[in-house]
Amino acid sequence: MTNLDLFRKKTLTDLAKILDITPFDLARHYGTKEGLPVDLLFEKSDLERLKKELQLEDWWAPDGPYSDVLSDNTLRDVSMVRTRLRQVSTMLLQRQGEICRSDNLLRGFAEGTSELSAQEEKSLITVLLNLLIRSGAIQSISMSSGLGLVVKEGSLLQVIAQGKWPAMILDRIKDLEQN
Repeated sequence: MTNLDLFRKKTLTDLAKILDITPFDLARHYGTKEGLPVDLLFEKSDLERLKKELQLEDWWAPDGPYSDVLSDNTLRDVSMVRTRLRQVSTMLLQRQGEICRSDNLLRGFAEGTSELSAQEEKSLITVLLNLLIRSGAIQSISMSSGLGLVVKEGSLLQVIAQGKWPAMILDRIKDLEQN
């Protein structure tokens, strides 16, 4: 970063990249609100406002909303797959009764903080979310901002978060553990 970058306004693409969303999603949001700025340039102060408006959260960031879940050693399991599934289940249980953006579960990974790369972590979480949807533990719903997730009542999430593995889940994660 040069000194000039400190004073330069952000473009729509810059802002979208920082927020980890597509430029189209950002343009759509502005289109439904006040409209896009004529010059398509944004202040740094727009970042926090947009994060709040778009309900963007870095769930996997060490200082994110689930730092307590990430530091909870009781959720560690025999494999990375099982640990991540227990962590995801615990995070979603804390949002029971709310609709949450599915892409928030892919935010906050940093290179070098895990045995997997950030992209591999995102791929694993995507597979685990699909598993939870297919098993009926969570429900996917369409939102204007993308895919939303809702925890179903009496869900398997509580069982998984406790480290108990129903046969239907165990069979599916064994394949992931071997890959």
